[in-house]
Amino acid sequence: MKIQFKLDFKEFLKLQYLLTYRKPRTIIITSLGVLLLAYSILCLTGNWNDEAPYMALIVGVYTVLLPLIIYLSVKRSFSNNARLQEIMSYEFTDKSIRVTGESFNAEYSWEKTHKVWELNNWILIYQNSRSASVIPKSSFSDTQLWDFKYMVKNVPGLKAKLK
Repeated sequence: MKIQFKLDFKEFLKLQYLLTYRKPRTIIITSLGVLLLAYSILCLTGNWNDEAPYMALIVGVYTVLLPLIIYLSVKRSFSNNARLQEIMSYEFTDKSIRVTGESFNAEYSWEKTHKVWELNNWILIYQNSRSASVIPKSSFSDTQLWDFKYMVKNVPGLKAKLK
């Protein structure tokens, strides 16, 4: 089975936000940061009888700015990595994954693949615990997506989280 696509920056950015804010610890830290920011503002405006908590203010501002930091980081990474902007072709067989871009070729065996994870709009193929190939589900036809999932489920020992 063969698919072809080109990553869209806006969709890639949405994926990065999803992956960041999907983690409970990020949600908890962000919530605490918003509370610290509100507390700091109350203290600084005199509506709370406490000394100015500058550390709480700094942490609060950082967590509120986290989406901007993610945006700038993803934009820099996407702009600096020309391979992410190329038209990519993936060929899936029972034994391997072959990836071809305009300036690169790679082939991975399924047996060395760490895991495959399906999100609402994406398929992530992890080569290790931190590095994943991202494939928009829209690049698959319905039949191809079903065939892909069937293929992944039949790879012995491969961790797969599919819908």
